Amino acid sequence: LSRHKSISHSDLAREFSGLHTSDSSYLPAAGALSARGNLQGLYQAATHSEYVRGYLESYGRRSHHSSLSTGHLSPSQASLPPSGTRCASQPCERSDEHCDSSKAVQGLTGLRNLGNTCFMNSILQCLSNTKELRDYCLQNQYLRDLNNNSRMRTALMSEFAKLIQLLWTSSPNESVSPSEFKTQIQRYAPRFVGYNQQDAQEFLRFLLDGLHSEVNRVLVRPRASTDTLDHLPDDEKSRQMWRRYQEREDSRISDLFVGQLKSSLTCSECGYCSTAFDPFWDLSLPIPKKGYGEVTLMDCLRLFTKEDVLDGDEKPTCCRCKARTRCTKKFSIQKFPKILVLHLKRFSEARIRSSKLTTFVNFPLKDLDLRELASQSCNHAVYNLYAVSNHSGTTMGGHYTAYCKSPVSSEWHSFNDSR
Repeated sequence: LSRHKSISHSDLAREFSGLHTSDSSYLPAAGALSARGNLQGLYQAATHSEYVRGYLESYGRRSHHSSLSTGHLSPSQASLPPSGTRCASQPCERSDEHCDSSKAVQGLTGLRNLGNTCFMNSILQCLSNTKELRDYCLQNQYLRDLNNNSRMRTALMSEFAKLIQLLWTSSPNESVSPSEFKTQIQRYAPRFVGYNQQDAQEFLRFLLDGLHSEVNRVLVRPRASTDTLDHLPDDEKSRQMWRRYQEREDSRISDLFVGQLKSSLTCSECGYCSTAFDPFWDLSLPIPKKGYGEVTLMDCLRLFTKEDVLDGDEKPTCCRCKARTRCTKKFSIQKFPKILVLHLKRFSEARIRSSKLTTFVNFPLKDLDLRELASQSCNHAVYNLYAVSNHSGTTMGGHYTAYCKSPVSSEWHSFNDSR
């Protein structure tokens, strides 16, 4: 459910007429709805929703005109994010295209810049338009998952949820202040204290890690196992490594954003191949250098998964040869996350100073098929773009904005701090 202001009881009845629920026993008998006759029945049906009850308790006192609307959402193959600089994505898209444009103004509220906080605002807008995370906050589902054993005592998740709720209940002509949220994120990650320019991708990593820790379903982590799994076949080894990870890290946040990366190291002397399977929250992609100055996102992904020779000072120690040998290293994706976050590495370190790569990276809005990057046969590796965190400027200074596809209207919008 999402929510917005209504100007009359007629609007409220019209909104309730489109209400969907998973339990048909809560719905009144089918038939035409009148603004007066069936309004009370619809209201009672809707209040069976935990979210609706919470909404009425929290917001009913503020306004005597409130209404609820719902979109029927179905999962697509998956969804992803690539873009000019950073991004995120979602595995569900709106399946019904009937959208009243006069109502599709939710989620367009801006965020005030508190002083070089455009990096934060850009990422927050991307996450606000991540349907599953948005619903997790709007429907107060996060409350049942709060982990009081976390370092911050759930303060970060609570302030994040409040901010998302504000973004989806305030007028698009308004802007809201993220100051309370900033207080909590800088408590969790002191590197964000103050008002210096920061990197949006680093902020996203810290934020997701903090949110995950506060809704982690694992209250007491088991002791990390030191048993080797090298004797197992790769597919079984990857499952065991994933199981070990989830025994310690299991939340709605990790359900959405975490995948598993396979790293293969092959010795050129004896031919032995060792494998490792590690969880990942995002992928940082190198940008290939081409003479004509334009590349595709798939070029970046293929470069990321290309075999790399480790020689000279980079030689690893082969466990079979018991010596440092020339090896080849290759990445592949063992488990694709529901939401894939891709980061384009536009900043290169030079001898004198760092510079920004301005190479144009072309990427599709729909149906990015990543099955060729999978380490095993996979049918769930097609993603659709829904959010972009974009940096303009240089390494010395710049500005972050966001482009997001609304999970309600499926329309794209530009977010630039309070605008």
